[in-house]
Amino acid sequence: HQETLLQQKNYHAALIQKLNQDIHSQQRHLEDAQKNKAALAALLKTLSQHSVVKPSRPFAQMRKKLPYPIRVDRQALKNMNQGVTFFADEGVLVTAVYPGKVVFSDWLKGYGLLLIIDHGRGFMTLYAHNQSLFKRKGQFVNQNETIAKVGHTGGIRQNGLYFEVRVRGKAVPPLGWLQSGI
Repeated sequence: HQETLLQQKNYHAALIQKLNQDIHSQQRHLEDAQKNKAALAALLKTLSQHSVVKPSRPFAQMRKKLPYPIRVDRQALKNMNQGVTFFADEGVLVTAVYPGKVVFSDWLKGYGLLLIIDHGRGFMTLYAHNQSLFKRKGQFVNQNETIAKVGHTGGIRQNGLYFEVRVRGKAVPPLGWLQSGI
């Protein structure tokens, strides 16, 4: 009986050690995600202070009117962080939801290949985790113009496009800007 109790004690000790390691690993992952989010927020704050785009029609008038950046089924999207992820096959073409100027087109830790478009008056859209980017910083893009390909860069485990809408650096629910029908 004593031997069985000792085996159970050793098993529980090993289990507790494993759980503690898992907790520590998850805490590091959370800290990394928070640092990445803070880096993105700082980048967006800087970019929004230097906006010079003057749209012909203000972005603010586009609620529920913007096209989706990729074609997907409604079941293939998930609200994540401050935006939405559209799960799609690798290589699916990503299009700009509204005209604007590319203000960032590079790698950003936690977001992978990231493209940010300034639409003027503090409005920006973000397209993250891309396989490849077709536009460089400083280029102007039109609505529905191809800007990237869906990938899984920057820590996402599944192919998908992470999309955000920002107003003066603050995230707003992106689905409120997109057309209701896919």
